[in-house]
Amino acid sequence: MNSSGLPQDPSQKIVLLRLLRLNRRGWALWVCALAVVFALAGCSSGDKDVLTREQMWEWIGYHVQVGMPLDAASAVMGKAGFECTTLLKASAKIIDINKTPTVGTFDLLKCEREDGEPPIKRHWEISLVHEGGKVKAIGVRYRDVYPTTKRAAETSAP
Repeated sequence: MNSSGLPQDPSQKIVLLRLLRLNRRGWALWVCALAVVFALAGCSSGDKDVLTREQMWEWIGYHVQVGMPLDAASAVMGKAGFECTTLLKASAKIIDINKTPTVGTFDLLKCEREDGEPPIKRHWEISLVHEGGKVKAIGVRYRDVYPTTKRAAETSAP
């Protein structure tokens, strides 16, 4: 090696150049891969802003299953931004994935959250029917939440 740090032997120079070329390609591949990952992450809605009932059923079916321990289901729902309340012997109408309603008295874990941006949001109610500490059935309901209007009393001058 000379004072510049480069090898004098031509075969060593070729090996060094090949390593540098591979290193540049490797970095380019890593940069491209990271760009794709970040782009996909930006397009993903994650657990928020579900637009349709079918999408919510898909999400629920993936994360919460019948037979799952209620504590685990509650943790999943809480992590997804739902606020859950336990209701014992509550009268309810459960609408299952086949859109079949069942009316009765159930022990429920009722989980709620709102998705979307103003002016219109979607309010989700997920009812996890449970028995013996396990999820027995799942119901999904939603309603659109529209902006409130100012009342005449609030806008009138004194």
